[in-house]
Amino acid sequence: MSEWISVSNRVPENDNWIQIGSSITKRVDIGIYMNGKFVQPDLNYFELKDTTHWMAMTEPPKENDG
Repeated sequence: MSEWISVSNRVPENDNWIQIGSSITKRVDIGIYMNGKFVQPDLNYFELKDTTHWMAMTEPPKENDG
């Protein structure tokens, strides 16, 4: 499983879907890193300004899981 990465240590590559977290608001969102910003493209590129951490997307469940 992926670990959370602090944005002060490293930012993700542009245009890849990632999990975006905030240790300030205790919120996790899904979005992309684009042009130096963490955004949700499905919400008209709403910028997530309180982003403190990110991680690669986890694998979705397989049909036989659970």
